Amino acid sequence: MMRDWNMRVGCRSIRAALDALAGAPASALPAWATEHLAHCSSCARTVAAARLAQGLVAQTTGEPQVPAGFAERVLAATVRASRREEGAAELWAPARRLLPAFAAATACCLILLEVMVWTGPAGSLVDEELTTGEQFVLGVTPPDPDAVLTVVMAGDAP
Repeated sequence: MMRDWNMRVGCRSIRAALDALAGAPASALPAWATEHLAHCSSCARTVAAARLAQGLVAQTTGEPQVPAGFAERVLAATVRASRREEGAAELWAPARRLLPAFAAATACCLILLEVMVWTGPAGSLVDEELTTGEQFVLGVTPPDPDAVLTVVMAGDAP
């Protein structure tokens, strides 16, 4: 039980001093760290991974070498991309020119629909030739409560 407690304290200490332990050579590690790493494979893997990461970072800190002609290739690709975008914009130009006409036609249709709804059906229908049920259904005149009752009682209801 005491060994488990010592192991947990040692693991915490290793994690707390990980940067210093990973940067130091194995011969320069403190005795408590060497002893703990010999018994704890998890901490040994953690320190080894930290050493590897520090080594990789140390190798890549130099300035990267830019290949010859890199800037020219980037500029040429940028010009090609901007030309493609202009071509795509030209593709939709006719549709953009027709947009106002489409909006005007839609507005006219909506206005006609509103006018038709408020005035009732258009055509040669005469109110007197319609039965009460037909007048009620077609909405030629506002429904009179007595007329509705008459239609329902006569069995003429739709």
